[in-house]
Amino acid sequence: MNERWYEKPMRIAALQCNFEGGKTLEVVDTWKAIGFNVEQLFHPMADGYSALFDEKVHGALLREYLAKAHENGLRVILYLNIHILGPSLAHHYQEWAQQAKDGSFPKFYDTYYACCLNSPWRAYFFSSVQSLASYDIDGVFLDGPALIQGGCFCPHCRKKYHMTYAGAEIPDGPARKAF
Repeated sequence: MNERWYEKPMRIAALQCNFEGGKTLEVVDTWKAIGFNVEQLFHPMADGYSALFDEKVHGALLREYLAKAHENGLRVILYLNIHILGPSLAHHYQEWAQQAKDGSFPKFYDTYYACCLNSPWRAYFFSSVQSLASYDIDGVFLDGPALIQGGCFCPHCRKKYHMTYAGAEIPDGPARKAF
């Protein structure tokens, strides 16, 4: 029987931030020398402790990295963060972040705003994913989504709840959790 690469044992490497000081492509050599056969690729798109692909910023490097990785027998699973707004996206928090019932914008890890899947951030994220279609990636790892304590009460969630439940306001409790 012909096993696919993902049905075989994986030795997965991950470099969680861009610490390689302009030597990104050399990371492939390190992974190969140590014996890894898969990488959860984060570092070329790192934005602090977040990563989201932007074709204009990361496209050329990603193509080069993927070619070198595949030449060296390394499969690449691209890491995409879908639960926080990294530093370069934080200025969108009032439109894209989850909002508590009291109107505040809680942060995960006391640092990053939480993405709201019902906000325009969703379209931004899916356009990023769609732009990856022409790249020779082997898989995608989605980190998230996650929900702030108490759930999101942003205008986008309120509107969606109102439309879904015949004009009702978002309640607290089990009905809120089902939404």
